Amino acid sequence: MSVPSTPLRFYIFYLEDQIEGEHVYNIVLDNQVPHRLQKFQESAYGGAMSLNRPWGKIYIPEAELDRFMLLTGNRLAPEVEMHVDGNRAKNKGCLGFLMGK
Repeated sequence: MSVPSTPLRFYIFYLEDQIEGEHVYNIVLDNQVPHRLQKFQESAYGGAMSLNRPWGKIYIPEAELDRFMLLTGNRLAPEVEMHVDGNRAKNKGCLGFLMGK
């Protein structure tokens, strides 16, 4: 019988523009912080703009939150709601390969 894995819990940080997004993303990559980045792409319709939409969001695992906040100088505030990946996060998903599981 297999032991059910503990779900991965993430804090979500919204990145308001391209400059902030690329800066934070480079910090995360340079320091090898496990993460999931979701960039909000432009609309497929020419000329359609979404002015109220942020550049993207980044998911940081609960275990890496303190290190992420230290690296970014505590400039970003996480969203109140946390994202939880279910039992399949051990072998699949965005952080499976980063966390060595």
